[in-house]
Amino acid sequence: MKPEGTYGLRSVCPSISQSVSQSVSQSVSQSVSQSVSQSVSQSVSQSVCHTFLDPAIT
Repeated sequence: MKPEGTYGLRSVCPSISQSVSQSVSQSVSQSVSQSVSQSVSQSVSQSVCHTFLDPAIT
């Protein structure tokens, strides 16, 4: 009975750790990609607005 239990735990633990690591990496990548895309879009929109508005003002 004990060998079966140890084998069961060994087979279950990797699957749980994999699913947890996948969900964590997905959530982290989503938050990172969102923050990066927001900062990039903000900087791009600011630079574009400046490049378009500066010649018009001058």
